[in-house]
Amino acid sequence: MGRAINPQNVQGQIQGGVGMGLGFALMEEFIPGKTASMGEYHIPTSLDMPEIIPIIVEDQEPTGPYGAKGVGNPP
Repeated sequence: MGRAINPQNVQGQIQGGVGMGLGFALMEEFIPGKTASMGEYHIPTSLDMPEIIPIIVEDQEPTGPYGAKGVGNPP
C-alpha cells in the first residue's frame, strides 16, 4: 500500500472496505419496483460486523508523495 502516513486512517479504510464488502455480499438487495425506499435496503450496522484486525503492509511507492499510495480500493 505504500507508506502509511496516517495509520489510523488506513485502518479505517480497511475496516470500511470490509464492511462494504460484507454488506454487498450478504445483506444488500435492491429489487427494482419492489424496494420502495432506503428503509427496506438493509446495510450492515456495527452490531452486524465481526472484529476486524487490519494488518498494514507497507511497500515504498517511488512515484507517490513521501512514498504513499492510495488505500481506498484494495480492501
